Amino acid sequence: MPTIRLGHKDGHITVAHIPDHESWTDDERFYSVIDDGSGTRQGIWATHRAISESDIPAWLESDDPDFAYRIAMHYGCPVGAPASEFSS
Repeated sequence: MPTIRLGHKDGHITVAHIPDHESWTDDERFYSVIDDGSGTRQGIWATHRAISESDIPAWLESDDPDFAYRIAMHYGCPVGAPASEFSS
C-alpha cells in the first residue's frame, strides 16, 4: 500500500495510504488524491488543502516514484520534501 505525503506551505504534512495495484487501478489511485470534490468524490488534497489555504501542495513524496511523479505533474509541485522539513 503506497504512502503519499503532501506538504503544506505552513509546514503541516498530510500523510495518506493509497490502495495498491491489486485493489485499485492507477487512475483510481490518482483521483483519490486530486479529485476536487466537484463530482461525487473528494480527493485527499481537496479534503486537506484548507489547512494550507493553497490550491496546490508545496511538495509531495511517495514510496511509489511513478505515482509521486504523476501527482506532481498534475499540481506542478516538486517531488521530495525540502531539506528544511527535517532540520531542527
